[in-house]
Amino acid sequence: MKEPNKNQKQKSVNKDEKRLIIFSIAIGFIAIVMAIAKAISNNPKATIQELMQELPYAFGVTIICLAFVALIALLFIFALHIDFEPLDEAMKIYAEKLKIKRLTKNAQYVYTQLQGFLYYILRANYSILNIPVENEASLIPKGTAVSVHNDCITMQYEIICPNRMLYDDLTLKSILNGFIGKELYYRGIIGLAPSYKNLPSVYIDRVFYDGINREIVISTVYINDEASYEYCKKSFERDRKEMKNGKAIYRLLKLLSDR
Repeated sequence: MKEPNKNQKQKSVNKDEKRLIIFSIAIGFIAIVMAIAKAISNNPKATIQELMQELPYAFGVTIICLAFVALIALLFIFALHIDFEPLDEAMKIYAEKLKIKRLTKNAQYVYTQLQGFLYYILRANYSILNIPVENEASLIPKGTAVSVHNDCITMQYEIICPNRMLYDDLTLKSILNGFIGKELYYRGIIGLAPSYKNLPSVYIDRVFYDGINREIVISTVYINDEASYEYCKKSFERDRKEMKNGKAIYRLLKLLSDR
């Protein structure tokens, strides 16, 4: 659909101005007639001289009303010529900041609880994962990192690791989510709910090795509302398909290599 050009917009504005001026004149005329009618109704038998004495007050009230109408008309005409796009953009940015502030209200608490939980998972399964963590602080060498995407809060943890991971990203992600799901089912998580609508409440959204900084980056989501639930539900399905396709490719490559 084509948007109206500037000439069309200007014509529309001019029409609105003309209508507003005609409307204001009509209001003024009606107000004057009503003022005269009011003066006559107050004293039907009054002479012209007596009516002239009452009219100044009636006209004074009328002028005040007309001034108010004129002010509204001027403001309306002024508004027609203003470009509201920068203001709309500023309001959208402000609204987005307020939304993020609301969503991340309890993020620091959740971040700390997940930090301790992930540390336990990594330490308890070190023989399988081989990810070095000495203490909980090992997960946040650069400090807290929280981001919001599609109303879903993601909490990022980074672990200094001189050597590359034993597994590829998708495999490690699947293994971690398996350990997390098992731990949540049997023992839960301190200070947080263990599940949300039959999904484990903690989900590893992404894992990758940053070769430049020599660190493992783990992006985690705590599922506690509809936005995070829908986001992770889709991710679960996507991961399942990727793992299935990965196994099929592995079997094909193995079959070709055996020939």
